[in-house]
Amino acid sequence: MKNKHIHHLMEIPAILVVFSAIIAHAAVPFAGGTGEPNNPFQIETVQQLLAMGKDPNLLDMHFVLNNDIDMDPNGPNGQIVINSVIGLYENPFFGEFDGNYHVISNLTIQCENDEGCGFIGLLLDIFRGPYLSKNVSSNSVHADQVAGGFIGHLNLDTGRISECCALGEVKANIAGGFAGSAHFSSFPSRSYSLTDCYAANRVSGINEPPNLQDANESTLGGFIAELRTSQRSALEKLQYVSSCFWDKDKTEQSEGIRISNPPSWALDTSQTGVQEKTTEQMMDPNTFIQSGWDYDTIWAQTSGQDYPRLKCLTNH
Repeated sequence: MKNKHIHHLMEIPAILVVFSAIIAHAAVPFAGGTGEPNNPFQIETVQQLLAMGKDPNLLDMHFVLNNDIDMDPNGPNGQIVINSVIGLYENPFFGEFDGNYHVISNLTIQCENDEGCGFIGLLLDIFRGPYLSKNVSSNSVHADQVAGGFIGHLNLDTGRISECCALGEVKANIAGGFAGSAHFSSFPSRSYSLTDCYAANRVSGINEPPNLQDANESTLGGFIAELRTSQRSALEKLQYVSSCFWDKDKTEQSEGIRISNPPSWALDTSQTGVQEKTTEQMMDPNTFIQSGWDYDTIWAQTSGQDYPRLKCLTNH
């Protein structure tokens, strides 16, 4: 009997990925637009959203979401999909997706082993563009292999990621609160940055009781489960990661980043910009204000009651 991966992603607001790319024109059933930077394709239905990932020629295009989309398989317009909606390992997304402060909710991904699910996360299997910002992922992600609360796999050689957070649950053999795995070359570079992000979701492995004999096989991290590099390279590159956090109580992980150089071991995150905090500390705005988070225009939070949230998404 075939094993299946079930991924239920709930209330996924705006993704904004910006990349300078050569535009390839294609005829697609969108609500409007040409895919150019100043005239993005307009998405209003489930079918139009799914069309983004079906044609590799669209992965460097520009898109805008015009309204909320409910992808509940039991709803009138919902359906089960067999892989990530936008971007796969062999065909990563390089374009722009402006969620326009709307919500994509109740996305369900069902993938069998022989369908090549790859890395599973929010919507993108792998990220290689230069800018991703202002996103909240409240989801449940279950996978046999690699999964992250926000993204399955990150290429940290290029791109900028900021003001993002992951909530919900992640369960996989390699499971990270924010990213399942990440990699970069051995050469330090300023071509990427990861700032002002946090993970506050439950992180667990697939080999847990009653399978106690296999309990040590899962690789788990409160922020990144598996960083594919050496210790020296990690410390050089992670200097460009700043003001990021994970909730050690909610994730149930005291280790934020693990290095995959066998055997897997925990990186001392005190030398990086990824900080371990308790739930009480995560619900205190001062934790983030002291690290330079913008509570005037970007973030809002009720002290002692909730985690930081994007001001523009408070009505969702």
